[in-house]
Amino acid sequence: MQYDLMTMEILWRRLITVTEEMAATICRTAFSPIVGLAADFSCEIVDIRGEGLAHSKATVPSFTYAMANAVRALIKKFPPSGMQQGDIYIANDPWLLAGHHSDIALLKPIFRKNKVVAFACSICHVTDIGGAIDRQIAQESYEEGVIFPIGHYYKAGVINSYLVDFFHQNIRFSDEVLGDLNALVTANDIGEQRVHELLDQYNIDELTSLSDQVLGRSEQAMRKSLESVPDGEYFSESNFDEFEFPMKVMCNIIIKGSEATIDLTGTSPQAPRGGINSTLSYTMSHCSYSLLSIFLPGVYANGGCYRPFKYIVPKGSLFNATFPASVWNRTNTGWLIHPCVHKSLLQVLPERVMASQGMLSAGNTYARTESKASSNSYYYVGGGMGATFKNDGHHSMLYPAGVRNISIEVFEQLVPCIVTEKVIRKNSGGPGKFRGGCGLYSTMIGHPNMDKKSKVQFAGGMLRKRIDPLGFKGGKPGKHSYAESNGKELTREEFVATFGAFPLTPTQSLTLNSSGAGGYGYPWERDLESVKKDVLNEYVTVESARQDYGVILDPKSLEIDIAATNQERSDLKSKGQTEE
Repeated sequence: MQYDLMTMEILWRRLITVTEEMAATICRTAFSPIVGLAADFSCEIVDIRGEGLAHSKATVPSFTYAMANAVRALIKKFPPSGMQQGDIYIANDPWLLAGHHSDIALLKPIFRKNKVVAFACSICHVTDIGGAIDRQIAQESYEEGVIFPIGHYYKAGVINSYLVDFFHQNIRFSDEVLGDLNALVTANDIGEQRVHELLDQYNIDELTSLSDQVLGRSEQAMRKSLESVPDGEYFSESNFDEFEFPMKVMCNIIIKGSEATIDLTGTSPQAPRGGINSTLSYTMSHCSYSLLSIFLPGVYANGGCYRPFKYIVPKGSLFNATFPASVWNRTNTGWLIHPCVHKSLLQVLPERVMASQGMLSAGNTYARTESKASSNSYYYVGGGMGATFKNDGHHSMLYPAGVRNISIEVFEQLVPCIVTEKVIRKNSGGPGKFRGGCGLYSTMIGHPNMDKKSKVQFAGGMLRKRIDPLGFKGGKPGKHSYAESNGKELTREEFVATFGAFPLTPTQSLTLNSSGAGGYGYPWERDLESVKKDVLNEYVTVESARQDYGVILDPKSLEIDIAATNQERSDLKSKGQTEE
């Protein structure tokens, strides 16, 4: 069946609204704050071939690629001809899905006249999946929680009671986790119901024709965008220092006609411990997300957008770790793909890329009281977004995770901790004609009234440590992240030894200083009033305005001294040109 463009657009947008209702259902019915409040989940309609057709706006970008990958594996293991009404399949394999054990997907076949026509899919980051709390000590995947192969969660409408018992025996907060999975079940049911209503309304018995057109046109749009870029190889080398050893990322983007290949050959080998390895599935998710944001930002992502992309990722490297490598903290490497891709394409697409972003700091706070009652809550401290050729970077964003923050009030209700401050980190955004976004600093401490036998631990991760995010085209780097306890910065050794399960007490605090992002363009070209506004908003200090931007402000009135500023900027420009 061939649809006219108007009908195709209406049907596709209807499917997107189906996924939106699925997402709203999860937000309303989830048990845990990381799913219901932080929205660490995604919903998608995947076609019968295993290509994404529509996804919700509230989505974790890496999940949309992963769910389609899971459906392809599902139909290979369980052919649709053998599926039954009421079947729901479950998977959490990091090498198949989103890179670590806690991301669980539920996949439900949608039948039409006794034939599978699509899949309603949901995935979320559950609170716990077993394993050690301190995942930084893990040397193998076995220590990070349980992995179960694709199988039935429901079979013909009957839940797999053995799997439910398995959850209760092997993971913390099992009621909360199963509650979140029930939310996914309900969302998929809603998705199935709404798809049936759509098919009934338009008297359609399959979605393959619609998928062919939507994905085909998206593919054409991506290929057209790629063809506008000169053929060539665009290479960058980046160095990071995220755990206890340096890492090198080699990123070569090869544009040839209407195809793009990301070649990560030469990147550091997989790490022996610490969970910072990325699986190939997770790496491909972020490669696709990064390229999509540059080449086709105005199109809703679907399987067609990814067809022109190819990947070369050597086995045994940080970005293609082999089982049973530890992978829990895979964001420490996977998220670094984005600044590397943007750095590579800076030389050919300077008006489409952004300077290197800061990264969020995050962790789960586990609490166990004297009465043995357990509780937990995730906590996020966002990093800055990189500046572009025409805009400042946003402050304190949870990019590229795509999740939302959990409010301090909710966090303090769930665990016996107090957040004493959460403030924009001054001068952390890289100076430039357009300033990089600032990070945050936030301090938490054990509640003063917590009983002495209570135990509270922050199992966290922090990116952009020790090496500053780069600025572009004369822009200066943002400030890297670091952690403090009781006002003293943690050394590398202290961080590695304690941050995976940092103890919080009424007398021991933890401060997370997230990184700012790189600036774009020469700082002395920044609009004077923009610099003044940054000082008024406490993003930049008076001293930084002078040293970094060459703007002289009266410390009390904050009025600009034009003559002194002109001289200072002339000196900065001369110094900058000499350094280049």
